[in-house]
Amino acid sequence: MGWIETRRAHHSDWIREHWLIAQHCSCFEADVQRILR
Repeated sequence: MGWIETRRAHHSDWIREHWLIAQHCSCFEADVQRILR
């Protein structure tokens, strides 16, 4: 039981990190497009 809970917590951390990276990348892409235009 504890193992599953620990795993779930780790998974949500991974999702949060991944989402933040995705947000950052899309912002970066938008900046690059603005500069190139």
